[in-house]
Amino acid sequence: MAGKTADGLNLKRVIKSLDTIPGLYLREGTNHNLIAKMDGYRPCPIAKSTHVKRMVVPWIKEITGYNNAREIYRSLRSGAPVLQY
Repeated sequence: MAGKTADGLNLKRVIKSLDTIPGLYLREGTNHNLIAKMDGYRPCPIAKSTHVKRMVVPWIKEITGYNNAREIYRSLRSGAPVLQY
């Protein structure tokens, strides 16, 4: 999947960051190219129409308990691990 999200982030970098979160998995969807899932939480669509700051960052805050939205967004923008242990 190539391209950018609705707010201009590179999809490959967003996916690379999401892959670093323990327990999170990505599956193919029908309406959206990818769906990020974690057991016990609602799914989060990942596609060109996704606005990362409005949809993905709050979802990551919910599933991880990490509250620094700015750091989460920076990690997704750069492709770096979201949570550094």
